[in-house]
Amino acid sequence: MTFIDHSFLLHAFVEGTFGLLLLLRPQAIDFVTIDDATTRFLAQGWGAALLGAAVTAILVYGLPNMLPCKRAAALGFIVYHGLCAIIAFQARLDGPIEPHMAWGISIFHLALMTPLYLWYKVTGEQVHQFIKKSKKEAKDGGRAVGSH
Repeated sequence: MTFIDHSFLLHAFVEGTFGLLLLLRPQAIDFVTIDDATTRFLAQGWGAALLGAAVTAILVYGLPNMLPCKRAAALGFIVYHGLCAIIAFQARLDGPIEPHMAWGISIFHLALMTPLYLWYKVTGEQVHQFIKKSKKEAKDGGRAVGSH
């Protein structure tokens, strides 16, 4: 496994830790003021969603790179972190958080998105090789390539 393959474990650790914190003690988050039941409810829902993503990251970590489920999970994480970076970037102008915190959150999400994007691009060639090999085996009547 390469360093990029470990980005799934990084996501499991970061999102799982933050998700547990939001679920169990949302008032401990410094950059969001949680002073009413609605905000607490939304923070705990976000924590539950992050825990779900962490479980997904753990489950797909050991799978082969060419499996569609692992690539779909990576793409989902890429979209999530990209959207969070955009939302945080926009929040620096008119959002409920301070500009320096918005920049930090945006950079943090881009930093989590980058290894997954690189993994997705690097493993794309493995997928093409796997498909090519599978088609060749199917064309040869299901017998392994090189066997008689």
